Amino acid sequence: MYKIIRFLTLLFVFLIPWQARWIMIPGSLNGIYWEYGTQSFYATEAIVFVLLMLLLAIAFRRRHTIRFSSFASAARNPAVLFVLWALLSALWAIEPSMALEHAVFLIEGLCIALVIGSGIVSLESILWTVIASAFLQASAGLAQFFVQYVPGSTMLGMASQDPSTLGVSVVETASARWLRAYGTFPHPNMLAGWLVMGIVSVWLVTQSLRDECTRITRACAIKYANRMLILFVLVFGLLATFSRSAYLAAGLFGAVLVLWYGAQKKHRTVLAVFALSGILASLLFCALYGDILRSRATSATELDTRSQSERISYLHEARTLISQSPVLGFGLGNYGYAVFKHIDADREAWAYQPVHDIGVLLLTELGLVGLMLMLLILYKGIVAVSHISQVFIFIPVLVIGFFDHYFVSFYSGVMMVSVMVGIFLLKIGKK
Repeated sequence: MYKIIRFLTLLFVFLIPWQARWIMIPGSLNGIYWEYGTQSFYATEAIVFVLLMLLLAIAFRRRHTIRFSSFASAARNPAVLFVLWALLSALWAIEPSMALEHAVFLIEGLCIALVIGSGIVSLESILWTVIASAFLQASAGLAQFFVQYVPGSTMLGMASQDPSTLGVSVVETASARWLRAYGTFPHPNMLAGWLVMGIVSVWLVTQSLRDECTRITRACAIKYANRMLILFVLVFGLLATFSRSAYLAAGLFGAVLVLWYGAQKKHRTVLAVFALSGILASLLFCALYGDILRSRATSATELDTRSQSERISYLHEARTLISQSPVLGFGLGNYGYAVFKHIDADREAWAYQPVHDIGVLLLTELGLVGLMLMLLILYKGIVAVSHISQVFIFIPVLVIGFFDHYFVSFYSGVMMVSVMVGIFLLKIGKK
């Protein structure tokens, strides 16, 4: 049974980008389909439920005595309290079923984090599974970018994307509209987030070679070369997403590694391999597509100007909503409904998007109580580490979360963070 659990856990991690789902209740605002109000059952959720059933079967087979003190201990855990508060938010949410669905996502994410953190699957297996999944997504994203088209697929949960279609994520230059890489995700920014996590995983598995390869041998050279190739593809794929928040997250992660490990002799080889791959990929991409990168960086086009204006307006909306319900919030997953009901009911459906900052989003949806519980979770994680470098893996999550919302608003985003939490628990040795 443990072998099945290990297999299902690795399968789930590998399939996080798979967006196949059963749409149970299509979302709608002002008579137009609305993604953020759509309630779905994702194919990978079935894997989570099977995992839970197997774990419960093991618990009953062992006939463990469940004491009241066990429940009391769990109830004091800030992660459990956060999930319970998210469930309770359905009581005052504008759309209770949406709050319940997003709370279920949190419960599933917590279970995945705990299964990974339990050590039932080795850290190396988890890392290589993330890398394999990210490598496949980077390859698919690059193919989409090169042909400038994303074919639709019901089985993969992919909608067709054409740069000539309005609403598709593109980068505009003076002469053309360039399709950004999607992979199998619903938005390029989400692909970028997964690729950054793949890059973090490559660093961790490359770092483990430090003790294994105390001297240069042919076998070690091949291992380093393999990791350089993988990292090259991941960075090249990341650049093809043109996600500025992911660029910043990956860049800051790399800068922290250089500053922290650069002066340490035992890390120099690993750091050199890691940095060289990223630099070569970046230089090649700039040489081939420098004009597109410049257009994206300068934000000189009408599309970029409008995008920035919308992000600022979302922050103003969030401030208005927070002032109306600062303690309780409006219910998990109910940000768009709150804007529709309390601010403006005359927009097109696509305009009702969550604010692009997970801290502000949580404050709006779960109030001060929810935000304080999340901060308490972060505090508990920091004090649990035995070495400050163990928290470096969360740098990308925090940076991206400051500029985007999908780690909270989308099922696959919640699962990405859950996997990183599980890896963190394995790193600090908390079973």
